[in-house]
Amino acid sequence: MSEPLATIAARLVFHRVHVYVPMVESFHALGYPEPDGATKRFMRIYRWLPHSWITLSSDHADIFRQWSGVKQPVHVLRNTTIDGIENAAPRDPSFPLPHQELKVLVLGRLTAHHKGLDLLLTYAQQHVSSLKARKIKFRLVGDGEYKPTILAALSATPGLGDVLELAPWSPPLEAYRQADCVLLASRIEGVPLVMLEAMALGLPIVASDLPGTRGYLPAECLYPIGDLPKAVSLIEQLRNPEFLTSCVKKNQDRYQASASAAAFSKNARQLTGELVD
Repeated sequence: MSEPLATIAARLVFHRVHVYVPMVESFHALGYPEPDGATKRFMRIYRWLPHSWITLSSDHADIFRQWSGVKQPVHVLRNTTIDGIENAAPRDPSFPLPHQELKVLVLGRLTAHHKGLDLLLTYAQQHVSSLKARKIKFRLVGDGEYKPTILAALSATPGLGDVLELAPWSPPLEAYRQADCVLLASRIEGVPLVMLEAMALGLPIVASDLPGTRGYLPAECLYPIGDLPKAVSLIEQLRNPEFLTSCVKKNQDRYQASASAAAFSKNARQLTGELVD
């Protein structure tokens, strides 16, 4: 409740208020039960209090307008990476040969619904033999409430440990260096930092087709939410040097144009001008 209280306090002393909304999906889309009547009544009032709203992309702005019914301006402030990543040495452009294991990084908080890890775990359990034959191994790096479920599945499913590894949290740059590509299996994302960091480092990414990914990644690296067979097919295509080079080049170009420190500074200056006009 800190944000609404701060908004109300600012309005009471006649300050302009602009509210940043990185996650714009509805309660239902986020996997939460619908709010009670009192919460709905409060939100119907609260949505009129800010002078404007700020989202991560034009797609997010459209989603937010549609379900919230806000009439104020909805601005865009694109995300950027954490300091240091974009200045790190780029990844070695080589990729595993067909007879070598392909290491797929899944980096971030271990949550089932949001990150789609329940979808990935179920797919891996059901396709152990196929993944072993295709020499694909998922490496999950992180911690969170879904960890006990993953550990239980590793204990109960013969051979699962050969195609899915649960590693403790490590510095992101270290995790990226040990990976051949990144998978985002999420149902919901803003503009994920993992995606932006991988783009900056020249690491290919295969991701769910979401408002926060489709504006950055090439269409040929996106797949419908939950379609893990399609995701694995795209991961395998990265063994093709021409496909790999094309994806990495597009990622790096889009990163520089949309998410680099220079691009973020330009976006922030433009937004500041819009807010003070």
